[in-house]
Amino acid sequence: MPKATTLTPEALKPSTPYMPKSVMSPRSTVKPKPEKKITEPMQLRLPPEECISIKVDATQRNMSHSDFMLACYHVCKQKNWLPPLSGQSK
Repeated sequence: MPKATTLTPEALKPSTPYMPKSVMSPRSTVKPKPEKKITEPMQLRLPPEECISIKVDATQRNMSHSDFMLACYHVCKQKNWLPPLSGQSK
């Protein structure tokens, strides 16, 4: 059995508190990344005849359908053939 200690002012003085180490490491201060714009693919409904001609033109140039349509878009954009978006003026 442990010995009893006498109550002196030094014995009643609080000792330094024990701080247990946390299990997890402290979090680092990482800056949040800026949000990226989410782009959605454009959906087009074309007549079957135009779809066939697009597929034929794309395969003649050894391109995928998406790459061919993207190239067509860039040509139209360079030559200002695109109409303005709704709600926007040139």
